[in-house]
Amino acid sequence: MRFGLFAALAAACLGVSTGAGAASVSEQLSRQGAVAAHFTGSDVGLNNTGLRLTSLGKLDSVGVSYSVWRVRNSGDAAKTVTLESVSDFRVQFSIDAKTEILIRSHDAGSSALHRLLLGATLLDTQAPLNSPFVDESETVRIGEK
Repeated sequence: MRFGLFAALAAACLGVSTGAGAASVSEQLSRQGAVAAHFTGSDVGLNNTGLRLTSLGKLDSVGVSYSVWRVRNSGDAAKTVTLESVSDFRVQFSIDAKTEILIRSHDAGSSALHRLLLGATLLDTQAPLNSPFVDESETVRIGEK
């Protein structure tokens, strides 16, 4: 089940999309900058926090290249985290338990290291993958329920 996320990843769940109004994950990332999904797997995360950062590749949209990141919370409680690049991208958000969020960053160069922080604790630092990100799975469009 996939759903859209608004306003720096803090808006309400829109619900499940069915029918012709759906957009792919790649399209949603291109327009909104983030997509969230329920996570049902098992992952202890970094330092047993349940949190994990993964680079998923590059997304090209209207002549702009973005790096795409997945932040996963496999734990049983919501957590407030920060995803930031070493230069000028930074977003802080709350991620619900059993959720993964795909986020696009305008900092897409091969040396654009990104960091995941839980509070002031650095959990991980990664360089973005250079391979193309494409995910045609359906997600809800803005305004749909």
